[in-house]
Amino acid sequence: MLTQTLLGQWTTAQEKGPLISKSGVPGIMFFPDMKSIARNVISKAGFGVSLPMISSVTSESEMAAKTTLANQSDKIDVTDDAYFSPDFTPKGHTLPYGEALDHLLEKILLLAIVPRAILHRGTAGMKKAAQAYEDVGIYVKELLQRERSSPSTSKEQNLLSALAESSNGEGGLSESETVGNIFIFALGGLETTASALQYATLLLAIHPEIQDWLHNDIKNVLAQEGAGPNPSTWDYNKLYPKLVGCACIIVTPPNLSCPCKLTRVERNPPDLPPLSRPP
Repeated sequence: MLTQTLLGQWTTAQEKGPLISKSGVPGIMFFPDMKSIARNVISKAGFGVSLPMISSVTSESEMAAKTTLANQSDKIDVTDDAYFSPDFTPKGHTLPYGEALDHLLEKILLLAIVPRAILHRGTAGMKKAAQAYEDVGIYVKELLQRERSSPSTSKEQNLLSALAESSNGEGGLSESETVGNIFIFALGGLETTASALQYATLLLAIHPEIQDWLHNDIKNVLAQEGAGPNPSTWDYNKLYPKLVGCACIIVTPPNLSCPCKLTRVERNPPDLPPLSRPP
């Protein structure tokens, strides 16, 4: 799981000595890690693909996994989760799925302003942004085709599966409309999700009493449901609706520390009459 991987990295770094950010300030700049979690959420909720992926072809070490994927590339297709592994670049693509999605979201303003024809003739960074855009479009179309040929179960529903279902029959969404909706979901959700996670983590760090309250709430729910300590064995659909504390932690930060920039507006400027209440 991505969160466990990040937690392990933070713990290992702390054991080696005081944490110092790249700017020289004590601590870590964890917003990039929050964006990694947000990307994983968007990829799973939107496309049904988890990041980073563990290859379904092999459970060996990372280097052995890369070798195995390279040797079995002809046997891997879009129906296999290994097709979206960070260690595998499918035929017809220039970037692995995760890298392409990551680069697309990072360079979205550049892609929105500069025409693709110019990007392809620009610097190496501009060319990679154009390649990422084209790769993600192909990946989404492949995932859409996979969804139509083998629909997800009710427990595995995601945005892509819902759009694929709505596009069936007369009057449904076209392929370009489906892909467009997916792009809007991914772009609109990345920064807001990452910001909410960042503010929630910061507020928990400065309020240890809330940490204790949240920890006790999770322990009580797990005990009631007989769930073990390993998160990989938890049933999200069964447990999360009962984790009221987690929902409070996610909903509260935007009310306390708005992730969006604020514009101050005077209620009664001097040259305007005061507002009156309706009768």
